[in-house]
Formats: sequence, C-alpha cells, structure tokens
Amino acid sequence: MLYRSNYLKRIVNINLTAFVLQYVYIMAGTINRSTFLMVWRVKYEKITGISGCGGSFNLDWWCWLNWPGADQRSGFAFFMGNFPRAEKYRPNFASGSSVIADVNNDGVNEVIVTGNVYDCEDEYISKYIGPFIFNGDRSRFKDSRYNWESAPKDSGLPLEEDYSVIEHIQPNPKVIDLDGDGEKEILYSSYDGRIHCYWLDKQEHHNWPYEVSDPEKSYIEFSSVPEMVDIDQDGLMEIVVSTWTNKQSGINGRVLLFDHKGNLLAQIELPDSFHKGQGNGALACPLVEGIDNDGLYEVVVNSVNSGFIAYDIEQN
Repeated sequence: MLYRSNYLKRIVNINLTAFVLQYVYIMAGTINRSTFLMVWRVKYEKITGISGCGGSFNLDWWCWLNWPGADQRSGFAFFMGNFPRAEKYRPNFASGSSVIADVNNDGVNEVIVTGNVYDCEDEYISKYIGPFIFNGDRSRFKDSRYNWESAPKDSGLPLEEDYSVIEHIQPNPKVIDLDGDGEKEILYSSYDGRIHCYWLDKQEHHNWPYEVSDPEKSYIEFSSVPEMVDIDQDGLMEIVVSTWTNKQSGINGRVLLFDHKGNLLAQIELPDSFHKGQGNGALACPLVEGIDNDGLYEVVVNSVNSGFIAYDIEQN
C-alpha cells in the first residue's frame, strides 16, 4: 500500500495513541474487549463507509488512512462517542491584542485577551469571540469574588467572516473602569455585529451588548475597537466607535457615542466616498482628544474613502 507523506502525522499522533489507550483500557478491565471492537467497527463503518473496519485488536490502518478527519481526533474519546465541548472548543488569540491591567484593583496586574473560539471537532468553525483573563503565570484569573477559570461563553456567532464580503473586525479589548466602582470592565467589538462589555462577574449589564448591525437591515455593519474617555468629567466613561458595512452595499458607516451603560447618546453618518457609488467606513479605533484649543473634545476618524475627519463633541 502506498501512503502519502501527510499521513505520517496521523499514523504517529493518532494511531499510536489509540493503540496505547486500547491496551490500557482493556487490560485495566474498564471495558470489555469484544464490546470495544464492536463499537469501533460500527463507528468506522458509519463514518467512512468502509466495511470491515476495526475487526481485530490490531489497528486497521486502511480505515485510519482513508478517514479524512483522522488527524483531528485521537484516543478513546473517538471510539466511544463525541468529544465533550471542553475538548473540542478552542480559542485562538491571533486576531486581537492583549492588555495588561489590574482588573480588580488589588495591586497585581492581569493579562486580558479576546479569543476566537472554534469548534475543532471536524472543521475549524468559529462559534464566538470571548474574553479571557490570565494571571502573570498564565493560569486563569480567580480571586475571592470572581472566578475566570471558566470564561464567558457563546457571546454570538459570526455574521460574516469572508474578507471579500466585509472587512474583518479587530476584537482588541479595552480594559477600563467605566462606572467608577474601582473595578475594570472589558469592552470589544465582535464579528456578531455587536459591542460587548463584560463586568468581572462575567455578565454584560445595562444595555450591553449593543447591536451595531441591525438584523432588520439588508447589510452587515461592524464596529472598530472602542475608545473611552470621560467627556463631561463626571467620573463615568463615554465610549466612541466607528463602523463600516459590506463592501458592495454602498452604505456609509457611522460614528457612535455611548454612555457607560451602553445607551446611544449620539451618532453621525460618515461623509460620502470620494469615489461615486462606493460606501465609506472607518475601521481604525477613533481618537478622542482636543485638537484645536476650543475647549471641546474632537473625534478624529480615519475613513476608508474620505480621508481624515474630525467632529466636535458638544456637551449638552
């Protein structure tokens, strides 16, 4: 039999592990040998469509090598049933930056990241983007009040991940005390079309998450990394994001201003594109600063199709 070179990983990592586990479980008396082989044979035949798989104690190499998903499974869990969620859901931290902050105000810094959580059982299927908090030694954050050993789950499925349809979001977290209680919250934009804000109790309170992309609209709208500043100097933070839409929608994005509870205070549509018929958007995190000495904050936006834009924020 001829083997392709990419089968080597399957043979070494999968089959050897499975063989050892077979032997351990059978010798320990945890399972009956004939029952084990029957389960193996039935499951192989169902998945591969190849009859006669697993008919002996020795590994059936032909079945292993011809099953396309073999390199994503290993050991006893495959034979006896589906992987539990804890084994098949895995976060990937490649898309967002990390933040170092003292989230619970105890004088010790933590590391805060967001991860795109995949279901890795058969294919890498994106399920949600979630926040994670780590201690300095990479263990999960936990104190006397809050336990992040298990992170928040199922924040929202992606509306779209195809770059040719809409530009990707950057789920960089912003970590800041929004409400002045001495503890920090975690904000980030996600591919579910929403802005999320988690408190240390792992819940989203008030009007969070905020739905940027209206499900009643015919287009998708994503938001930038959020910027936070206490505009009116009342000890409570305001949040600013910019947005963009589908590449072929022709719809302009917006600049949105929220209070710390996620209530929309103001919005403005970005100007039309320099190029007729194209929509305009702003992917980068806005800057909120005073730039002209008039006593007001300005929001500076890097737009896709109309250059740099500055808006005054007038306090009511």
